[in-house]
Parts: sequence; structure tokens; C-alpha cells
Amino acid sequence: MTVTNATLQDNTTAGTGAGIANRATLSNSRLSLLATDVVSNVAAINGGGIYNSASGGLAAQVTIDGSRISANRANSAVVNEGLGGGILNGWGLGISGGVAHMSVSQSSIIDNVARMGGGIANIDATGYPTRSAQITILQSTLAHNNAMGAGSQGGVGGGLYNRNGDASVANSTLSGNLALGDDATQGGRGGGIGNVSNGITTTLHLRNATIAFNQASQAGGGVSVMRQVASAAATMESGNTLIVSNQLTVTQSITTATLLASMASPQVIAGTESCVIENGTSNSLGGNIEDHTTCGFNVATDLQNTNVPLGPLANNGGPTDTHLITSNGPAFNNAVDALCAAAPVSGVDQRGVARPQGPHCDRGAVELDNVEPPIMYFPQIYLNFTFTAGSN
Repeated sequence: MTVTNATLQDNTTAGTGAGIANRATLSNSRLSLLATDVVSNVAAINGGGIYNSASGGLAAQVTIDGSRISANRANSAVVNEGLGGGILNGWGLGISGGVAHMSVSQSSIIDNVARMGGGIANIDATGYPTRSAQITILQSTLAHNNAMGAGSQGGVGGGLYNRNGDASVANSTLSGNLALGDDATQGGRGGGIGNVSNGITTTLHLRNATIAFNQASQAGGGVSVMRQVASAAATMESGNTLIVSNQLTVTQSITTATLLASMASPQVIAGTESCVIENGTSNSLGGNIEDHTTCGFNVATDLQNTNVPLGPLANNGGPTDTHLITSNGPAFNNAVDALCAAAPVSGVDQRGVARPQGPHCDRGAVELDNVEPPIMYFPQIYLNFTFTAGSN
């Protein structure tokens, strides 16, 4: 099925995928959403806007390009429900394994709400190791999504929640997302991204991403990496990525007053505004910057305790909003060029601007456009004119 230049709006379901659902149950299934808005849909269980799942060894493939997924909700407060306010990829509790793969490019995922994975949830069911949840996010923005809930499954992954799956984020921005939860050991984590293993190896790949101005109530304002089962690794692999200006807070961007009032006082883990790595691992490919020391950015080309001035989230060209860096900041003109050239960055930035614009490419999602110095022209009359001190 291909949906082009359409609007899927104000739909509801007592189940999953209020806007649209793609399932591979009897045969492989493919769905393409092109230049389509999925807006203000509400699912009682999971996948407020879009739901993609596979079973029986089959494959379910979804491609989202140039689209807007906004103001959708997954409302359930039941365990293993309330997942993926905007998008859920891969979950199918009680169904034998399959492969759910999703590609999101040049799209905006904004203002969605769920218990976990406010913007996107990429989830592989723990009981079925043959199942696979894979998502690639390229040249896209996840902004102002909220993951909110009480208990151990509440408020994880405001922008993106990756559990038991494989997630790749490149040339993309996660900004202003919120993870609000009251559980001190597992909830309220990963304002931008929550990466959690629970029985299956879980991997998060970051390339030239900008993760900024996100908030969490317990730990990992930017990113949380957590291994919940000893036999399954949770790993973050990062290159040329900015994780800066994230916060630990419960006082801002809260719209559900009843939920906030019912929650216990948060047990904030100090010093984890950027990241929290809890029994997981962080592998740096170089070129990363964080404004604290909690992300595991420790190779020679990484920068820790370094602030990066960013412009507001705005239309700076291209199909999605971005944060511009500055020409006098540490992200400018000093990234690892090999990572910029290789896939999935592939020599462009989030807007499609070529990398590099100068002698080296820039860190983060945006390549600052090359600004030539002004050329001074002097009319011939001034070249032949002599000024004498003291004369009028």
C-alpha cells in the first residue's frame, strides 16, 4: 500500500494503530507513507499514529518519507501497553517472531504522547528471540514528544524508545522531548532517547545527531542506556554527535496535571543531564561532544564538559526544523570526516546541504553553510583621492 499527499486525522481505535496499521500475518506486508500527515489519532493500546508488526517469520516493512506525525497518543496505562505515541514498530505480544523494519526520512515526529516512546517506540518482544525490530531515522526531527507514566515502565524515551531492537539515528535532531516517571530504578529516563535491553541485545547507532534541550525526571536528560537482563547487552555507538543542553527536571512541559500530582517525589540521579549508562556500554567512534562526562565519549577526538551554542529549533532550510551551530563554536569544522562521508550520513546534513562546507565537516545534524567573507570594492575616485589631516 502506498499513501501519498494524504491526511490521516482524528481517528480512534480500541486497539493499536489509530492512524494506520501495517501487519504481516499471512504474507509479507509493505506500507509507504509519502508527504502524508498523521495527526491527532488516539489508540487505546499502542501506536497512536502508526503501528507496524510482523509474525510467523514474515516481514513488515514501512517507509515514511517527507511526512509529519504529530499530536498522536497511545493512552493505555497497562503493563506493556501505552507504547509509541506517534509510531510503534515491532511489538506483537504473544505472537511468534517476524521482522518489523521501518525507515523514517525527512520527516517530523512532534507533540506525540505515550507512557514509553512518546514519539517512536521500536520494540522486540522479549519472549521471541527470532523477532526483530529495526528502525532507521534519517534527516528527521523528533521534537516535543512526551513519555509520561508511573511505575517501572513509566516515562522512558521521550523522543525514541528502543527496547530489544536495533535503532539507527543519523543526520537527525531530537529536541525538547520529555521523559517523566517516578520510578527511581527504571522510569523517568532518556528525555531524548531510552535504549533498553530486556532479554535481547539492543543497539543504538548515532551518527551526526543533535540531541539537545530534552528533559528527564530521574536520569539521562539526553540519552539513557540500560541493561535490565545480564545476558543481553545494551549499547550506544556514537560518532560526530552532540548531546548538550539537556536537563533533569519535573517542572516544565508537563500537561497532565493529575499524573504529576499523583507521582512520588523524583529520585534524580545527579550529574546525568547528558546521559546515564546503567549496566550498558557506550562505544565512541570519535567526533562527539557532551557538556558533561556521562556519555562515555572518551576517544581523542571527543570533547567532554564542552558547551555548544545552538540556535533555536527553526526552519533553517530543508524539510524539517533544525538547530544551527555557530562558526565560533566547538562543533564547527572539526568533525571526523570519514564518518561524514560514509553511509548513513553520506556526505550531506539533515537539510541535504553537502558536507563539508569548509576544510572539515561539522559535528551534529547540521553543516553550517560556508559564508564567504565580503569583498570590498573601492570606486576609482577614492583610490585617487588624498585625505589631509585637519582639513574639511
